[in-house]
Amino acid sequence: MKIKILATGGTFDKIYHDAKSDFHIGEPMATTILEEANVTFEFEVESILKKDSLELNDEDREIIHQKVKNDSCDRIVIIHGTDTMITTAMC
Repeated sequence: MKIKILATGGTFDKIYHDAKSDFHIGEPMATTILEEANVTFEFEVESILKKDSLELNDEDREIIHQKVKNDSCDRIVIIHGTDTMITTAMC
């Protein structure tokens, strides 16, 4: 079984620079976390947006939709920030 993980950014991948919440979106943490957890299933992580979910727009949501629709993997997890997750899920 292979799981494809599409990383869009959000808190999961944020790197904070100071106490004022200045941040940028880094590389997906999913690979590191899954490797440290010694998972036994095959996975592939793909970074597709690197945006805070509050910055996602309809074009970004269409990118997510097309990635899922056109991927040959039948098990896909989307890593997405919590603020607009429901909006994206409804697309």
